Amino acid sequence: MHSEIRTNQRHKIPIIALIGKKYSFRYGFERSGDSILSDTEGQDYIAINYDDAHMAFALCDGVSQSFFGDIASRLLGNALVEWLWENGGLLDSNRSSFENHLSSFLDQLTDKARQQVQQFQLPAGLALMLPEVLEKKRALGSETTFIAGFINFNTHRILLAWMGDSRLRLWQSNNELSSTLLGNEKFLTRERWSPHRCRIGTLHTAIVSTQQIDRCLLYSDGLAKLDRKAGKYIPGTRTLEQLIEDSRHYAGSDDISYLEVYFGSNPDWDKPLPKSPFQFRVQSDPENEMIKTTWHPVRLASNYELAVITSKGWRVHETEKPEFSINYKGSIENSMSFCVRAWVNGETSPWSRLEKTDIQAKEKDIPAYLPPPLPPLQPSYGSPQQYPNSNFSQNFRYPSMAKRRRPESKSYLIFFLPILLFALLVVLAFSIDGEKKYSPTRLTSLANKGTLIITETYTPTPSHTPTLEPSKTPTPKVKSRDRVNDRNLKNNENEESKFWQWLLNIFRNEPASYTRTPVNICVVPLDCISFIVNLGEVKYD
Repeated sequence: MHSEIRTNQRHKIPIIALIGKKYSFRYGFERSGDSILSDTEGQDYIAINYDDAHMAFALCDGVSQSFFGDIASRLLGNALVEWLWENGGLLDSNRSSFENHLSSFLDQLTDKARQQVQQFQLPAGLALMLPEVLEKKRALGSETTFIAGFINFNTHRILLAWMGDSRLRLWQSNNELSSTLLGNEKFLTRERWSPHRCRIGTLHTAIVSTQQIDRCLLYSDGLAKLDRKAGKYIPGTRTLEQLIEDSRHYAGSDDISYLEVYFGSNPDWDKPLPKSPFQFRVQSDPENEMIKTTWHPVRLASNYELAVITSKGWRVHETEKPEFSINYKGSIENSMSFCVRAWVNGETSPWSRLEKTDIQAKEKDIPAYLPPPLPPLQPSYGSPQQYPNSNFSQNFRYPSMAKRRRPESKSYLIFFLPILLFALLVVLAFSIDGEKKYSPTRLTSLANKGTLIITETYTPTPSHTPTLEPSKTPTPKVKSRDRVNDRNLKNNENEESKFWQWLLNIFRNEPASYTRTPVNICVVPLDCISFIVNLGEVKYD
């Protein structure tokens, strides 16, 4: 009974190590930065079948320019592992036989894979024109590169096959033997497998003895940093996790797949990390448009990596000295952040603390005389704008808005002045006429009587002129909150009747076509003002 491992193309897999008696292996997976941001599947895929004495594996890297490269990588990875698990033990003695049988299997697999690609449903909610582009890619098919192998520990044979630019490296006692055991075999980007075009390029194969090597390393091109770092020393698990985590911040980030098989039970994967560089300093030199970084050297460090972090991502510089200078001339960035780490015996230290600095442009020659700056437009009128660096403009006030209002105010005055004069003359005329008939003495005598007079609501017409006759009914006393509907004039109050007759004549003399507004008029004695204020009880003698 064997065990199976299949990576999920949507979720990160940290470095996982499985330790056995005859062999051990570790693997990991991470999506690219773009796939993480868009929450889409990664195009790398790892498939593994294993038991105590056998192991079949496949590491596939889908081609991003093809139609959903994750389809081809997942389909081919599963098919290769199953085929190698069933046939690998029978073909490990002859390389030519192994290559011929594998070629036939890849050719036969295209028909089944082509049907799956055609039946694949495009995701909903795609942007305009994108479905049309994807359908054109579908006609070319989904493509992938791969590295596959089968290990038989009973016969000490390793079958290897690959197409594409994924890395395959072999070691013996910290000495890399890839070129020696694999010969002139190449790892080319243009070589791949496609369900529509089958094998594009050459299928490469090899058979190696487990007694010749003690380590087999596979990884996709997203972890190309290991091409130079994994030399004499194989990175430990902590260093690998650090490299995988950093890759998502680089420009052109790609998916990462990693698989390492160790022939033994005691792999040296759990290595401690060296200490980070300290006393890290960043100094800016605006005159030369340079930024100089320095730090305290780390014991036994072979080299250092300085990360420059901008809005475009990370850019890493390598140096053997504990210092590095950067020329930012022509940069459009306003600020940069820096951190540094050391490499000691193939292991990387954690990044140092992050240092940020603002980019200062080189000062230009300033002429001896500069004209005073123009004041900005002011939303509020009359508020002076202060300029602390210019004596000339301290008392300057933007005059445009205030001066434009003066002609407008004069025009309004000319228009309304005749109307106001006419109204004043009308009021004066009625005042003179009323003064003759109703002197202040007579009005005061009326007020002292304490009579409340209310006229009925009416609408005069040209044919009928209402006349208000004096009432013979004595004025009743009005209690609090009682509604007063009518008060008639007394017979002996002829002066009051003349007053109301004069007021009604004013309204009667208006045009007959005008509908007059109902009017209620009351005369309140001067000593009854308290009634108006507090609306209390009203009494009339």
